Amino acid sequence: LSTGQPHLKAFLGVQTVSLDAALAQRLGLAVGGGVYVEGVTAESAAEVAGIKPGDVIVSIDGTDVAAPGDIATAMSEHQPDDTVTVTVYRNGTTTDLSVVLGSHTA
Repeated sequence: LSTGQPHLKAFLGVQTVSLDAALAQRLGLAVGGGVYVEGVTAESAAEVAGIKPGDVIVSIDGTDVAAPGDIATAMSEHQPDDTVTVTVYRNGTTTDLSVVLGSHTA
């Protein structure tokens, strides 16, 4: 039943590409998997939480992220304003970031 209101979906706000071995080597990254963050949407949940271009997202709430579609799957399992733990690889170490998800219209 439509109420005339747009349906809001959880939104992280990153633009990513799969991180294969060749890309990891070209970028000098010593990480075995994840997705490479090419861009972060201004004022998005990702930006507020401190996710930056050049980071590698390796997991969300402990679930491995191997392809950009894995982020979409994780977002479909959450609602706007949910808090998730995003593990990123940056400067040779992994860091857990607490992210309060934003929203966008479906």
